[in-house]
Amino acid sequence: VWNVVENWAVPVGTPHAYDPRGTTRTCSAQGFFFQLAFCIPFYYVFLSTYSFVAIRNRFDPKKYMWVEPYIHILVHVFPVGSAIYLLTLEAYNYNGYASCNLASIPFGCGDDSPDGIPCERGPQNMEQLAWYFNALPGFFVLTFPTLSMALLYGYVRRNQKAQSEPQQGLSSTVVVLQQQQQQQQQLPEIPIDATVFAKQAVVYLLVLYWSYIFGMVNKGIAYIGDTLIFELVLVGEVNFSLQGLWLLLVYLYFSVDPTNSNDGTRCCCHCCPGMCSNCCRNRIRNQRKHVISGANNNSQLDASVNRRSENASSTNPNDNNNNDNDNNSMGLGKP
Repeated sequence: VWNVVENWAVPVGTPHAYDPRGTTRTCSAQGFFFQLAFCIPFYYVFLSTYSFVAIRNRFDPKKYMWVEPYIHILVHVFPVGSAIYLLTLEAYNYNGYASCNLASIPFGCGDDSPDGIPCERGPQNMEQLAWYFNALPGFFVLTFPTLSMALLYGYVRRNQKAQSEPQQGLSSTVVVLQQQQQQQQQLPEIPIDATVFAKQAVVYLLVLYWSYIFGMVNKGIAYIGDTLIFELVLVGEVNFSLQGLWLLLVYLYFSVDPTNSNDGTRCCCHCCPGMCSNCCRNRIRNQRKHVISGANNNSQLDASVNRRSENASSTNPNDNNNNDNDNNSMGLGKP
């Protein structure tokens, strides 16, 4: 809503503002909700943490669901706290672009002013606060999931390599004991290919960099040349306003099973686990059902063969030896 309002929230009579129609209160409200909007990328960022914990615990809900309540709390701590704190400092003012955000008025005032101009509204150290409450959170949004995905890729690759390589230097008895211990622990293998995971991690991270790249370029141009390119600012504002849409599309891309197959071999957990761990659990559950149903079918087949053998024996008792020989030659054995 505040992205649509944009310059209409700027107080009437503000110099160099296009079509301002708001008041000081609407300007403060717009800046408050802009700061509160950090919750959106924070939720997306902490999906990497949820994914990391889920994979390390082999998608066992008892071992990774504990992290979800903490994520819901953490993603709100900084946005809510910083938004309220900056509101008490009257730090939301017209920023010279097209909306109200972190700024003090008049422009160029405060501690960093070369002429020593005091700020009429807003903190005197606005540039310092902008780094703490705007630049650093943006840096965190980009670096934290990047490091998480890099560590997770390394873990998946090591796990895949350990599963594919033969265990050399170990006796057959030790290998059998290790396999029995793994079966008793019931730890399923990580159902992820490292190469596929790397590609999907790039997709997951790309949307974050896409959301912030134009803003970073504009900030760099303004810092170096003390000027702005209107077309680039326009693209950056529109693109960042659609950040929620980009994040939603990627989340849906990872959360929807692309097939309706019963075995779930193309389940979404092959591309980016943790975001759709229920899908992964369903895939494993379906595989177990197929194993059980296959065993039942084999049991029914054996029972049918045994019944036929019994009927044949009762029909012709004199041919028991021949039936036994035929059954043994077929690998069925005597019922």
